[in-house]
Amino acid sequence: MPRKQWYEDLNEIKRRCRGGQLFEDPEFPTIDSKVFKKRVLPGGQSFEWLRPQELLDRQEVKEKAQLLVGGASRLDINQGMLGDCWFLAAVASLTQEEKLINRVLCLDDNADFGSSNYCGALKFNIWQDGEWTEVVIDDRLPTYRNKLVFMHSKEKNEFWSALLEKAYAKLQGSYEALKGGQTIEAMEDFTGGLGEDFDMKKMRDGMRDYQKREECEKQKKELFPIIQKGLRQAKGDLGLVKGHAYSVTGATCVNVHGEEVQLVRVRNPWGNEREWEGAWGDKSSEWRQLSESEKRRVNLQFDDDGEFWMSFEDFFKYFDKLEICHLGPDSARKGGGQANNWEGRTEKGAWIRGSSAGGCRNFLNTFAMNPQFRVDLQDADDDADDKCSLTVALMQTKRRKLKAEEGKPMLTIGFSIYKVTDEDLKTGRAERDYFAYHASTARSPVFINSREVTGRYMLDPGSYLIIPTTFEPGHQGEFIVRIFAEKPVTTGKVDVKTSIHSREDRKSKYVSNSKEENEAMDASFKQLFMKLAGADREIDAFELQQILTTATKKGLSLPQPILDSIAARFNNKEGKLNFDDFLQIICRIYSLKDTFDKHLERGGKASFTLDEYLRGALTL
Repeated sequence: MPRKQWYEDLNEIKRRCRGGQLFEDPEFPTIDSKVFKKRVLPGGQSFEWLRPQELLDRQEVKEKAQLLVGGASRLDINQGMLGDCWFLAAVASLTQEEKLINRVLCLDDNADFGSSNYCGALKFNIWQDGEWTEVVIDDRLPTYRNKLVFMHSKEKNEFWSALLEKAYAKLQGSYEALKGGQTIEAMEDFTGGLGEDFDMKKMRDGMRDYQKREECEKQKKELFPIIQKGLRQAKGDLGLVKGHAYSVTGATCVNVHGEEVQLVRVRNPWGNEREWEGAWGDKSSEWRQLSESEKRRVNLQFDDDGEFWMSFEDFFKYFDKLEICHLGPDSARKGGGQANNWEGRTEKGAWIRGSSAGGCRNFLNTFAMNPQFRVDLQDADDDADDKCSLTVALMQTKRRKLKAEEGKPMLTIGFSIYKVTDEDLKTGRAERDYFAYHASTARSPVFINSREVTGRYMLDPGSYLIIPTTFEPGHQGEFIVRIFAEKPVTTGKVDVKTSIHSREDRKSKYVSNSKEENEAMDASFKQLFMKLAGADREIDAFELQQILTTATKKGLSLPQPILDSIAARFNNKEGKLNFDDFLQIICRIYSLKDTFDKHLERGGKASFTLDEYLRGALTL
């Protein structure tokens, strides 16, 4: 792992900034392009970046700047001019779990905020692309006319929410990159948890059951404890905002004349008077039916803070999607939320054009090119009739930043699951013929152009292949696959092993033959090349492997990382190779293999494998 730069390490920053110097983050400079690509202020004005205490002095506020005033609360979350209500809804929900929000805010490391030793730098923990990331920022915030322009707290001297938003913006490349999204995306990044979307129309009964579990604190039967509920509003009626993200902040039952009425508490991250105006809203007459003791029990407050109650009937009528984030093993390991007995694994991969971007099963000829991951389920669940529970979550990574900086949209992604035997994988991975004659055991619920797609399955014990794909071939991107099971599970990427037959067995060494022999070999390769290449006279990685295996006496097999290296070094923009590049690759592979063998024959030692040697050398 490369060593951190000094400006990425908070302790090193504090050491360098002794004596009153304030840190200025070179990775996220105070320029307008880190806010919006185009100027949005009247008259083309620029944002003014101010530190918290500088802003309070401008506003003539007597209180000193603080990170937290009375702890982090959902009521601290107020939206500014940025369209990131999805992000704010997630932060509001996060505040309801003290351990989780405190871990994200790194309170111990940031305890000197505002003190005489404070150097203007802060650290936040954010889960990104399968691992926890420490994000260090300076405390300069974009303002206009001496007001924060984005997320802010109701308390003028409280700055944790604005600074957390800046840390997230730095991770994504700019504030503008936060425009539009799903609440569950941010919740996963704050917890390392697993997100799921639910259609409200299909889960009415399930939501009633959930309410009862929350009321009674019985959540042990869930995959992981539910800690966040995000909503997408469908109908712009009675004070609700169409297409807006809300947070569910509570649920309860109240007694009305001896009958039980189920209620849910919802918050608008705008944090203003724009609230539900229907039954059980702040100004509704229904509250008069409750006794004073019932009102105290539900902590009833009527403020213009964006938070309100509504009945379950209206809840299901006016909202169309519920997003739930379950705490996973990674969350528990980091000290947030309950521990659980679920087994979790994370695998990383990439789709590379012309090498490993084979598209979905509709494209049989290239489907086998996709990355393949083996999952071994050995023991059935305790109460599942000899079945094993398996949850698979495929997440494309770095896409929000790519969209903001390069205009690249989310890929349409999904996955297939196949049951396999060792015989099916005798070459190291499943090939085209396997997929031609075997149906998938399970598939992702949809192919979708969102960051993540998740599916839950009950499978027989055994071995399975998970094949993550884009919908169409040739689309490049990186991804992670998260795999969860109730019982111990083993996972790993499957691939062929490098196989290059010995010099004695080769028809030609191809690096030291006579001119006539090499010309004959050229003709042999060219005939097969043209047969596979088609009208464009170019081949992809799948066809390259076919030629290598067929045209050599014992076959030349290369694992996916080496094919990826070849694609990165030799492929054109369409992910294809022409014949001249193909011959160059053949010569280079055999030459590198000879060099490696001769080194070992002379008694030399290698600190790397042949695979690693070839992969590195082929990219030079």
